[in-house]
Amino acid sequence: MLAVAVAIGFVVALLAPWCVRRAGAVWGPRLLVAYPLSVFVLALSRGYDAAHVEAAFAWVPRFGLRWSVLVDGWSILFAALISGIGGLVVLYGAAYLRHHEHLGRFYLYLIGFMAAMLGVVLASNLLLLFVCWELTSIFSYLLIGFEHEDTKSRKSALQALLTTGVGGLALVVACVLLRAEFGTWELAEMLRHAPEWSSPAMELATIILLLTAAFTKSAQFPFHFWLPSAMAAPTPVSAYLHSATMVKAGVFLLARFYPMFQEHWLWQPVLLVGGGATMFVGAALALSQRDLKLLLAYSTVSALGTLVFLLGVATHEAVAACVVFLVAHALYKGGLFFFAGIVDHETGTRDIEELGGLAREWPSLAVAASILALSMAGILPLFGFIAKELAYEAVLHAGLPLALALLVGCSALQVAVAGLAVARPLFSPPGSLAAPHHSPEHELTLGPWLLAAASLLFALWPRAGFTHLLAAAATGIAGESGELKLALWHGWTPALTLSLVTIALGVGAFLLRPLWTTVAAQGTRWKQVGPAFLYELAVSGLTQLAAWQTRKLQTGRLRQYQALVLTTAVGSVLLALPLAEGALPGLPRNGLYPTEAAVFVAMLAGMVITMVTSSRLTAIVGLGVTGYAVGVLFLMFGAPDLAMTQFAIETLTVILFVLVLYRLPRFESRSTPGARVRDAALASAVGASIAVLVLVLLADPTPSALAPYFLAHSEPAGHGRNVVNVILVDFRSLDTLGEITVLGLAAIGVGTLMAMRGKYR
Repeated sequence: MLAVAVAIGFVVALLAPWCVRRAGAVWGPRLLVAYPLSVFVLALSRGYDAAHVEAAFAWVPRFGLRWSVLVDGWSILFAALISGIGGLVVLYGAAYLRHHEHLGRFYLYLIGFMAAMLGVVLASNLLLLFVCWELTSIFSYLLIGFEHEDTKSRKSALQALLTTGVGGLALVVACVLLRAEFGTWELAEMLRHAPEWSSPAMELATIILLLTAAFTKSAQFPFHFWLPSAMAAPTPVSAYLHSATMVKAGVFLLARFYPMFQEHWLWQPVLLVGGGATMFVGAALALSQRDLKLLLAYSTVSALGTLVFLLGVATHEAVAACVVFLVAHALYKGGLFFFAGIVDHETGTRDIEELGGLAREWPSLAVAASILALSMAGILPLFGFIAKELAYEAVLHAGLPLALALLVGCSALQVAVAGLAVARPLFSPPGSLAAPHHSPEHELTLGPWLLAAASLLFALWPRAGFTHLLAAAATGIAGESGELKLALWHGWTPALTLSLVTIALGVGAFLLRPLWTTVAAQGTRWKQVGPAFLYELAVSGLTQLAAWQTRKLQTGRLRQYQALVLTTAVGSVLLALPLAEGALPGLPRNGLYPTEAAVFVAMLAGMVITMVTSSRLTAIVGLGVTGYAVGVLFLMFGAPDLAMTQFAIETLTVILFVLVLYRLPRFESRSTPGARVRDAALASAVGASIAVLVLVLLADPTPSALAPYFLAHSEPAGHGRNVVNVILVDFRSLDTLGEITVLGLAAIGVGTLMAMRGKYR
């Protein structure tokens, strides 16, 4: 059923504009929310104790593309997050964009993205995984650039598409390498029977490609720059794509291949260093932001780095902490993005320096936002505290003191960011803006309240089913089961001490933020060598390269185009020639018959005459001699139908050339001797290349599946013994009719132009 649910999502997406148009901007989204809620209930109602594959149908069987899903705790957890938070975003977007003229289009993109993301996390077939992976990039491009009239939105959307597109190319090559190694496209089979790699180089290349795909998708350093830029999207998009779903697709991919590569020498160091760098860079940059969404975006980058960092610790305890932290982050960050959207929607600004005193206007929303911020800061009694404790315990037990110090420092910065995101707009003295005129609609506040309640209830009362799902997700990653205990109090432990230190450091960072902002402002010159600048440089360089290439290649000279195309063809043959070593057949030992030799001599004589003569008429005769000699060869080797066709074509060609050349001015040679030598060498190389290709093909001919059928059915079905004629007239009749139609239309056009030529002189 889950496989069918993914496919149905794309149908619902196509029907979304019609639904909004017919049911209205209020009831249309309320009807559409039935899809994510149905997937949410279906996902949580399935068993996830043991991994199993559900195959709905074979999509493209010839290429091994099956619409199959892998159901285990890890995929079910992601499906629940995608559909659960997705349902809240559908309702939130109805109020946030109610009066937008393209609301139906928004839901087309949003639900299409939802279905694609479900396809990514549920796919068992690697080809299906790649297709859905690319669809998430395409839909995110459309969602980020939803306000397409805004230059910043278009630029941010393109930046996200190009950056994640590089990862998509890396992923498809990795999938091909995995298929070549394992002999199957099914991910479930690869994970069950992971053999020793036949080639260490292929394994290393696959790991590098998968890491590239995951790092670009999950905004890991140095690809982190695209995520804050994507905040140009409407807030419902930011709350969904950039906190709970798309940006976690890379983390999902790393965790999915964790059992296969965790023991490789490159895997753990790259995840530790890359995740740690992202964790620090995101937290440090977040602290200096004034825009509420940018502040949350950079803190999201830091949280994504934390997830990758925990996978790099490579213990079952760290994997469990990664799972719990993923859920905690989705809850509080999705709710905080909802809060940021409400602030922007009702006040018209997201600048925290201009905001203040909003708690008086929105007391209920202030409570929900405060709960979410406390969970982000990892403070009792919220689920974020449990996630942080598990992370500290995992790194402590792994014996990585430097990694632990980095984790504590970045967590302290997250405490400061949480205070800036919520305490500053709600509880600081009123800013320069006037107070909002009314309270936000219920659809806007529903999301923050539900996510805040979940953060509180999951910590105070962790149900057995919820804990079991998280444990099953960790088992799906690490491949080994382990008990997962979620509790707010484990006694006075080193992790609790570190939590207190984190809070103290976070409060200090919050108070010292003006100093940090000054330092960050003075360090803006470092942006000139940062990843974002390098991206702009690469895009600009690509544009300049394209312009230079166009100037050099698109000269308008036909001779140059022909020379370039033919040189490329010859070069391709030369590059592929080493692959055909031993495939070239030897020359026949019996030599040539005298008649064959005479025909070859006549053919060569005609070619020489055509090349050296200065008379057009003589050149036509020489060309005709060569063509007729080819027809004679067809006759000698038992192909009379081809010979007759060749004779007819040569006769018509000679007549047409004579008629055309009769109208041309006197012959004049405009090429230099060097150019003629160059053209002759190129022509000879092309001829030799074609000869080599023909010899290779004849040495190992591919058996035809159609030839036996045509031979068997030519006379009984087509009533003809000439198989070629029967193929053209009967088996390919529509193709032949199309060719005749094209030629007839061309003839009519030429006749019309010739008949009207006197009117325009």
